Amino acid sequence: MNVLVTGGTSGLGLAMASALARAGAMVALTGRSGQRASSVAAELPAAVAGIGMRTVNPRFMTHAQGFWEVAVGAFRGEIETNLTGR
Repeated sequence: MNVLVTGGTSGLGLAMASALARAGAMVALTGRSGQRASSVAAELPAAVAGIGMRTVNPRFMTHAQGFWEVAVGAFRGEIETNLTGR
């Protein structure tokens, strides 16, 4: 689950962002200060649910790769982790 918490750098927003992260959500947060948002985000519990494109293509931001070009084992790992929770 991906979640955006606005006002997530303090107070109730921070409490919600922290609880969601502990529950396994991938949390993005915003606040009035980008520097504070980055600092707070770095302190959130690490999400343990799901893996992303970087796992099957470390250069995915600059070198696109079709899903059909992904090694079978890597594709299977992505599906098993993100869809079936294995």
